[in-house]
Amino acid sequence: RDYVYMKSNEGWQMLHEGRKIMVVVGNFAAHHNGTVITADSAVRYSERHIECFGNVLINRGSTYIYGDRADYNGDTNEAKVYSKIVKVVDGDATLFTYNFSFNTKTSIGRYSGGGVLISGDNMLESDRGYVYSDDHEIICVERVQMRNNEYEMTGDSVVYNTETDFAQFFTRTNIWNKGDGSQEEDYLYADRGSFDKRQQLYKLTKNGYILTKDQELLCDSLDYYRDSNYVLLRNNIQID
Repeated sequence: RDYVYMKSNEGWQMLHEGRKIMVVVGNFAAHHNGTVITADSAVRYSERHIECFGNVLINRGSTYIYGDRADYNGDTNEAKVYSKIVKVVDGDATLFTYNFSFNTKTSIGRYSGGGVLISGDNMLESDRGYVYSDDHEIICVERVQMRNNEYEMTGDSVVYNTETDFAQFFTRTNIWNKGDGSQEEDYLYADRGSFDKRQQLYKLTKNGYILTKDQELLCDSLDYYRDSNYVLLRNNIQID
């Protein structure tokens, strides 16, 4: 059978609601599905159900989840993490949120009630989202805002890779690029597209729109190489 393996400094059994449970304290650790859970103490309700208390840390691969308490169900492979602020760290990317759960089998986390991701110089905010720890991707949903010192983006949903700095965005996306000594400010709109920060390449694949100080461009789709101010427009093109 697939057990949740545990160890700690000491433990004892007690009755709770007519059933025996085990209380363990001191350097508690559990292992399941390649995921390690550590805490100050824990209550074991069954072979596959444990509740952890104090300095909770859940680790799988490069993902580390910090909280004050966690409830882990080995039948559903889901750990629900509770804290005033739950912190999820993956490399140099850190997510702060209020409600977080993590599936140890799929390596997918979910958050709700608001979340802020800080990755390098990027800050990404949304009402809820999903963390794919194996792929180093976060899907942000509802009232999404993304910003750094170069641009600001708002939209309904964004898929962002913390390793490659590649972002995909969807309906009602607005982007304001800031100007510098060599480039002027501009505004972009799309209902679907992507941004490759390394190439400074915007691909607006549905209802692409660009507004600059001197020009307005509208088409079905476009590629915008911002560093070189080169734009390739396709279908139903309007230029003013």
